[in-house]
Amino acid sequence: MARRKPSRPSEGELEILAVLWAKGGRTIAQLQEDLPGPPTVNSIGTRLRIMVSKGLVRRTTRRPFVFHAAISEAKGKRKLLQQLINTVFGGSASNLFAHMLSQRRKASPEELREIRKHLEEFEERSTDDPGGNDR
Repeated sequence: MARRKPSRPSEGELEILAVLWAKGGRTIAQLQEDLPGPPTVNSIGTRLRIMVSKGLVRRTTRRPFVFHAAISEAKGKRKLLQQLINTVFGGSASNLFAHMLSQRRKASPEELREIRKHLEEFEERSTDDPGGNDR
């Protein structure tokens, strides 16, 4: 029986997605220059074939193939973060924040200001849209 590919990207696949989100369409040769390591052309090609089958990337039909992220950065991050919250933090975003701000990793004053700013913006949107609908 064939194994079903997991829908969540692996660490290597996330590295490729990060490059595609930041730089747009890339060939395998360009990805090899952009990725840490650098990985071999064969390993990048294998990852990309898997990512195409998962629906994470799409490619052009002509050689050299140019690969593009098939999901937006915002949607990809939202999905990954929700999976993390559900599987590791019992569905609780507050548990995630508490862990992030624990004594093991001190947040800089600038990070704390940014977090407060985001929370204030979120509270304003929640007050404007009490049903919690996305815009």
